[in-house]
Amino acid sequence: MIIDDMETIPGKLGPVEIGIFHPGEILCGRYEVLSQLGKGGMGIVYKCLDKTSGKSVALKTLAPELIQNHYEMELTKDNFNLVSELHHPYIANYNALEFDNIHGGYYLIMEFVDGEDIRYYLRRMKKEGANPEQLILRLLRQAAEALDYAHTKKVVHKDIKPANMMVDRDGNLKLLDFGLAAKIHSSMSMTTLRNGQEEAETSGGTLMYMSPEQLAGKWDKPTMDQYSLAAAAYELFSGHTPFNAPDRDSLKTSIREEVPEPLEDVSSSIVNAISKALSKKPEDRFASCTAFADALEDKTVPKPVPEPEKLSDSELVECLTLKINISSFFSSYSNEYFKAERDELQRKFDRCKDDPMSVDLLKAFRNIFASCEEMQKNAGVCQEVLKKQQNLEDLEQFLKSNNISFPKEYHGKKTVADQLLGMKRYEAAGGVLSELCTLLSKEKELYEKKRKAEEEKKRQAEEAKRKAEEEACRNIKLPGGHVLEMVQIEPGTFIMGSPENELCRCADEKQHQVTLTKRFYLGKYPVTQKEYQAVMGNNPSHFKGDNLPVEKVSWYDAKRFCSKLNDLKRDELPAGYRFDLPTDAQWEYACRAGTTTALNNGLNLTSEDGRCLHLDEVAWYWKNSDRKTHPVGQKKPNAWGLYDMHGNVYEWCNDWKAGYPSRAVTDPTGPASGSRRVIHGGSWYSTAQRCRSAGRRGSDPTYRCYDVGFRVALVRVD
Repeated sequence: MIIDDMETIPGKLGPVEIGIFHPGEILCGRYEVLSQLGKGGMGIVYKCLDKTSGKSVALKTLAPELIQNHYEMELTKDNFNLVSELHHPYIANYNALEFDNIHGGYYLIMEFVDGEDIRYYLRRMKKEGANPEQLILRLLRQAAEALDYAHTKKVVHKDIKPANMMVDRDGNLKLLDFGLAAKIHSSMSMTTLRNGQEEAETSGGTLMYMSPEQLAGKWDKPTMDQYSLAAAAYELFSGHTPFNAPDRDSLKTSIREEVPEPLEDVSSSIVNAISKALSKKPEDRFASCTAFADALEDKTVPKPVPEPEKLSDSELVECLTLKINISSFFSSYSNEYFKAERDELQRKFDRCKDDPMSVDLLKAFRNIFASCEEMQKNAGVCQEVLKKQQNLEDLEQFLKSNNISFPKEYHGKKTVADQLLGMKRYEAAGGVLSELCTLLSKEKELYEKKRKAEEEKKRQAEEAKRKAEEEACRNIKLPGGHVLEMVQIEPGTFIMGSPENELCRCADEKQHQVTLTKRFYLGKYPVTQKEYQAVMGNNPSHFKGDNLPVEKVSWYDAKRFCSKLNDLKRDELPAGYRFDLPTDAQWEYACRAGTTTALNNGLNLTSEDGRCLHLDEVAWYWKNSDRKTHPVGQKKPNAWGLYDMHGNVYEWCNDWKAGYPSRAVTDPTGPASGSRRVIHGGSWYSTAQRCRSAGRRGSDPTYRCYDVGFRVALVRVD
């Protein structure tokens, strides 16, 4: 089908219209145009073949008005970096924002969804005899789950509508134009306003699905998406939008002030849920989109409580008698023992005493009365014990002097007599002292055996858990049968930075103590091209080779790799672990592997910019690289088994680059903001100075070059 107004990523193909580019043309050296899928004010969408990955993609051209406005284009790039981090089964992925040097344009490269608009899908399934209400509820739940996931990533869609809800060939939903299309629409509108044109909408989205607050220009609130999802749900159930008006101004007034007509021929739970989600005030809507989906499916409605089973005449008399006797017991009980137990029984009785007479109430009264009788008996025994042994303090002192203590499970009693009762040894009341000592000695011995057995069991369980965790973290299976090897790095303390007398030292390498408190895992090698291809489906590298390190990747590319790897291995990783780039401190700690020298082989540089024999054995750098990258793992590893920490390719770290602190720090993650991200290790293109353990640089996170790659870390986040 032809996509109207450029607000969807293409699905099932319709008639082909030839636009600016023709079938067979190659864009950016890799995207072969197959057909045009849609066009509008924001650009044109083509179905293309990515000749690098062999997969179909959707390519959207951006309008010249947007590209020529530098400020709005920079905002669009920032927004792309945000939404490209979203990886969810019900969200169509954004793969890249490419600049075409030949044609001078920007292209959005997106996942091609082989499917159809949700409205066409429902219409077709209804003709085939399916229950449309159940299909709509299932697809709305998938949309709700996708939206709540995006909201946890601080991303709001801003343009939910049926046209952006595709159903793939497996019958599952894909949300399209996630956040970015609305941003482009807004940027185009702002450009229009600056050019003096009228009728520009600057709030993004599609008017008939907008919430009142989005209409007022308030942005980035998850409740906006819930409102739009409810408006889309209203249309799917009824065949028309919640509000219809002859012109835009009237439609805006309806959205702000009117209440839509109640839906007909659907369950009351659907009517009520959509009505609540379409509330004018955001605070009157549901707490989340999945809560909205629950309400649609009536999952929040409590089940009807069955009527209590009625009593026979004799049971009714017994129930009333027990109620009187229990009340009398509590009013007359004055013994100083078991006050806590007595109060608990009183609370149980008070909670149920006024309930309707039933079989369940009779059972409750029987249990309470039996406990009252047992407590009365125990209190009497307690008094008898006190008569036999008046001086309890002497008894307790005797036990302490003989190093006899009560087992843990008997602690909390107020007197020795109470503890005796706790052990159910009432017959010992006549000879408290000798019998109690004997009993406690045996109990202490049994308790110690039990404690040691439990400790050993716990130790074995922890050891098994540790081994399972290590196995799961050391060899990460990737698509295509490839394995990402990881090295376990234990917590520790080291001196970060370099001493003032180190050859080629830089001024920003102030030495300071760093403590890392959590175990983490680090890639044995830099990420290779075969590993990157297996996860991301493409290989951007300049130098080609399966075992060569991937390069020409930005910091954002490296983070996207980690994010997608987390999605792929979500159900296999130990709890609390996720893939990420290492921090500046983690990288240098792992590189040094206990050394304090310039290089991780325990040696120092012998030359500032010439051949360094000490570096030759652990790194590919300017003097031995033959001006190219080399397969990973050919040089000697450090003491912890990590290869290529020096040279071959620079490696991205998580931190913004900043000066080091003067004091000791624990688990540092760098400043909260900045302009350049840390890269470490030097490369095939670097002099020996750049390859030192403490050497680091800062680069723009969008920077791509044929000597910059990355190494993945597996870190604890709990």
